[in-house]
Amino acid sequence: MRRDPVAEEKIKGFEQAKQELERILSDFDREQVNLDTLVPRLKRAKELIDFCTKRIKQIETEAKEIVKSLEPREAPRGEAASKDEDVPF
Repeated sequence: MRRDPVAEEKIKGFEQAKQELERILSDFDREQVNLDTLVPRLKRAKELIDFCTKRIKQIETEAKEIVKSLEPREAPRGEAASKDEDVPF
């Protein structure tokens, strides 16, 4: 059985994984996958989907942390307001 060199390629990033997955799906849509490579291509597709899902979750978590860090923080209860609010103009 012939090995698929693409299936052994290391995933370098989200965009590369997405493009490779799109090629695999396109091959399936055009029925251009022979029976000898069907299972390895399905395994590669699963690997790419898992990679993309994990990366999306990582990015979502990082984005939420960044947004949370940008939110104004409330002054602790019982403490006076900032000094700028005490200046009469």
